[in-house]
Amino acid sequence: MSAIASMRSEAKEAGSNPLTHLPGSPPKQDYAGGVGTNPVSPTLQDIRTRLSALPGAEDYWSPPSSSQDRKDWISANKEIVQAAAKNSGLPADVVAGIAWQEIGGQPGILDDLTDTIREQADALWGLSPASPENLPWRLGGTPDETSFGPIAIQVRHGAEVLGYDPQHMTEQQRAVVEESLQDPGQNIFIAAEYLAQLKAESEFADVPPEQMTPEQRQELAARYNGGPYWRGDDAQVLRTGLHQEPRRSQGSSPVTSDRPDFAGTAGDDGCLRWVMAVPLVLLHVIAAWFVYMALTIRPAGSWDDEARAGIELSCVLAIAASGLALLITLLPSIRRAMGPWWLAPPLLLGVIAAARWAIGV
Repeated sequence: MSAIASMRSEAKEAGSNPLTHLPGSPPKQDYAGGVGTNPVSPTLQDIRTRLSALPGAEDYWSPPSSSQDRKDWISANKEIVQAAAKNSGLPADVVAGIAWQEIGGQPGILDDLTDTIREQADALWGLSPASPENLPWRLGGTPDETSFGPIAIQVRHGAEVLGYDPQHMTEQQRAVVEESLQDPGQNIFIAAEYLAQLKAESEFADVPPEQMTPEQRQELAARYNGGPYWRGDDAQVLRTGLHQEPRRSQGSSPVTSDRPDFAGTAGDDGCLRWVMAVPLVLLHVIAAWFVYMALTIRPAGSWDDEARAGIELSCVLAIAASGLALLITLLPSIRRAMGPWWLAPPLLLGVIAAARWAIGV
């Protein structure tokens, strides 16, 4: 009888929302073929409509670097996590657990950098001597395998969840998918829908969310991390993290419970160090060049306003390049990977440029 009541409820809601599905069932996929060249798919529009009735999602500029930071982010977005889990027929603590593991990843700027490098390597006019798949370290992979968002999701998976065909997306559609993955609210809903798809592929596809066992929750976490290779050791890291009992304070909810922190590995820091060394060194070289220009320009006389303007411009550009390098280096995840000595070049160059500007001629 409860099943009949749920079916009647679904039929009633489907009158105004064709994407309605029973709790515990996978996302509706029959809209996938109807997207065409429309930038916004019906699924994405449905997600945005649901978000419009919820509090605004809280974003972060740099990834949370501690357990408390992660807890604060999930707590601030608790209503969205709960709504996304309910919409996808999943336990809220499973969605929150995946978020807990993923939001400590690399800054969004590195996602954009990785995507740009892969696109250039994949382009017909690309100057890369290697294909995207053969790029070094974590740069290796196709553009559609680039992960975006607080809860890291590959572009291809996000596109499939939203009803697009990853192999035939227009540039505008791909831009919309990337933008949606980087928006924290939409990202949470997309991640929950992707988890629902993975659950639909499992042996416990028909198990209601409230009846899922700890083992099934762990398997779902491993499937999220490893895809078809979820039985491998790498994917089991996320499964193990979800398995550990959260340390809850009295009255706390599963969505905001404190979980053990998982720090990045030395290999991750090494990869990040190599990836960030290139833009940082480039910024240092640019700043050094403008400092050199500011120090070597000599006005021909008191009347030489053009030379003075050149000095001031060189100082301003040197300070700007040094300031940008300093801000990037101060990001917690980058500062940990690069080491404190990387703060010295932008500080030194910025001080020299500021002193030259203050002294004048």
